[in-house]
Amino acid sequence: MCRESSGLVLLSDCQSTIRHFQEFYARCRKAGRPEATYCAVTTRLPADSEGEISTGLKLIHNEDSDLVVPVASPSRRNLQMKEVKKTKTRYKVLDSQDQCALVQLQPLTAFPCQLLVHLTLILSPVLGDHVYSSRVGEVLGELFLLPAESAPPRTQVLDKALLCKLRLKQQQVHRLPLHLHLHQLLLPAATSSASSTVLTAPLPPFFQQTLSLLRLRLVTEETKQRHSERLPQPNRSPVCPSTVEIV
Repeated sequence: MCRESSGLVLLSDCQSTIRHFQEFYARCRKAGRPEATYCAVTTRLPADSEGEISTGLKLIHNEDSDLVVPVASPSRRNLQMKEVKKTKTRYKVLDSQDQCALVQLQPLTAFPCQLLVHLTLILSPVLGDHVYSSRVGEVLGELFLLPAESAPPRTQVLDKALLCKLRLKQQQVHRLPLHLHLHQLLLPAATSSASSTVLTAPLPPFFQQTLSLLRLRLVTEETKQRHSERLPQPNRSPVCPSTVEIV
């Protein structure tokens, strides 16, 4: 999805295994079942706490690099010639502080840099995105989307409040890594009778440090369980099996 993201990577030199996984993920996408779950820190809070982002995407080849541009209304010919692909991403805000957010992303299609481009479309670029974040402009506190052709890649520009929280100067932002992490990945079942497995990758240290500085929390099932284990258990007197206790 994005070569600069952190997290899980599947590697294999077995062609039958690769084909098996590709077919599994193709079936997942056809059924609208997310096979991958990403976490991202965004520099802006999305207007809606959850939703779907749908648009056509096209890859443009430049001399220096390849860029992905959105195509709002692709023609049937563009789609048939595979010049443009329809893409979709589900998102959900997991936590937010001020104007920053921790966002869960589940792509329902596969396209290079899909998540980065989709988040710019809702004016919430990923922290450390030095390619597509320039497409989000701001005038007098109002955010707006710039045409892709007039917003070439550049070092991400952060406002003073965010720089202060991150303990950075704008001159240091070019060293800021991309805060997009492949957190969970669905694996096909080993046998027809078994269920699918979810593989989880912990957040890298730089990502955890950013969450701490921005006072954002990623609540997982594991942290929920640890929290419930620390909670004091109420003392309950024994009751007979026929008694219903209402707490």
